[in-house]
Amino acid sequence: VIGVPGPLRVAQQLFGQDVLRELAAGDDDALDSFETLVEITLSVAQAFCLAGTHLLYFDELNVPVEFLPEWQETMVAVWKTVRFHGGLPVLSTPRALQFEDPANAPLLCLKPVPGDQAPLSGMPFALALPVTGETFPDVSRWLRAKECVLVTTDGEIPYQLEIQKLQQQVAAMRSLFERSNI
Repeated sequence: VIGVPGPLRVAQQLFGQDVLRELAAGDDDALDSFETLVEITLSVAQAFCLAGTHLLYFDELNVPVEFLPEWQETMVAVWKTVRFHGGLPVLSTPRALQFEDPANAPLLCLKPVPGDQAPLSGMPFALALPVTGETFPDVSRWLRAKECVLVTTDGEIPYQLEIQKLQQQVAAMRSLFERSNI
């Protein structure tokens, strides 16, 4: 598994908070910069796939609603490239996205919120559990769903984590599966 920041996340880090507003407004300079970042993301993803990576986890910001169609159209090349090379693109965003073309979409990674009882979309999904310091929400309905094809964490497990705390975290994750009869 390789984690790659999404182009919107990189754009915001490079150009500041206003870049999302500029993209939503159709600013030419912002759009050109975004397209360049997508090309770089595509090259990085292809290089990881050629090196033998089978799962690429793209961590992206919320896509502004006004920019969503352009974002989806531009990102299709990344998803197709990863699949062409035998990899699986997994997309993590703060809010779940609806793709116009599910066949050319990445696997969406859901982050359950305590008390969330919204119906599942019926599309395959990945489930991201909190890494540390949080209690796990009840995720049994997500784990039992036939559409749940991957379970991961919503971030990197800290390298400095004491071994006992790591063992406790792994035990807590295992108990979720046991309680859900998976």
